[in-house]
Amino acid sequence: MATARREPSRKRDAAATRNLLLEAASDLFGTHGFANVSLRDIGERAGVDAALIARYFGNKVDLYLASLEADRLASDIDPAQNGLDAIARRILQRVDHHGLGPVMQAMLQPEPDSPILGSAAEYLRTWLIAPLASQSRDQGIVHPELHAEMTIAALVGIAHLRTQGLFPVLSEASLDDMMAWFTRLAAAEPS
Repeated sequence: MATARREPSRKRDAAATRNLLLEAASDLFGTHGFANVSLRDIGERAGVDAALIARYFGNKVDLYLASLEADRLASDIDPAQNGLDAIARRILQRVDHHGLGPVMQAMLQPEPDSPILGSAAEYLRTWLIAPLASQSRDQGIVHPELHAEMTIAALVGIAHLRTQGLFPVLSEASLDDMMAWFTRLAAAEPS
């Protein structure tokens, strides 16, 4: 009796699989938003079985939260050390090359009672708004928290509208031209 030839089993690289899933999720969440991405979409983009998401992350929300942390760690800007201009320039460059990203998508497409909206807001508050408010306070700006929130809100709006093509001049503007305007807008204080 002939025995069936067994294919050697492929050894799974858990870390590589986890990274593939995380990269795919970050890319898809950043492009389409949380609600418009399925676990199947993520698995297909990563080239692995979507069921592995449960093994490595738990669920879609946990995967989204992991993508926020990966986005923060991958960022080469430190709001506590860099000025607003450097932060804004880097964010706009990233949006031009990689889309809005999971945080901005969550802020722009919120679902009522969504666990990701609170996480995205907390992420922005901790990573950007608090350090910018501290810098504004050091510069003697009267309402530093309001200044920081309005500045980030303007930056998110500029990034979003730039990607939508609704304002063609904004969409075609060079990064340097946008930064010149943004710097003046962010420096303005109410009289």
